[in-house]
Amino acid sequence: SMGCRVRFWEPVANSRGELEFCVRGREGSLEAAFRESPPRMLVCNFPHNPTGKTLSREDWDSLVALCDAEGALLFSDEMYRML
Repeated sequence: SMGCRVRFWEPVANSRGELEFCVRGREGSLEAAFRESPPRMLVCNFPHNPTGKTLSREDWDSLVALCDAEGALLFSDEMYRML
């Protein structure tokens, strides 16, 4: 990590036990994590390995807007997107 502090964020499980990617608006959201410890860069990996989870266009738009508002760089690792 070359002197950077790496912090992991865990998505929240819904009532059915499925993981949800919540950018804004509730406890456990990515926005709440940004407030707790503002990052300089956010690294995303979608489709997620091993779940295959992908984000909706709305989720991506919210993610980009959050990073823009907070001044964080967004690094999107999409090495599996064409599979």
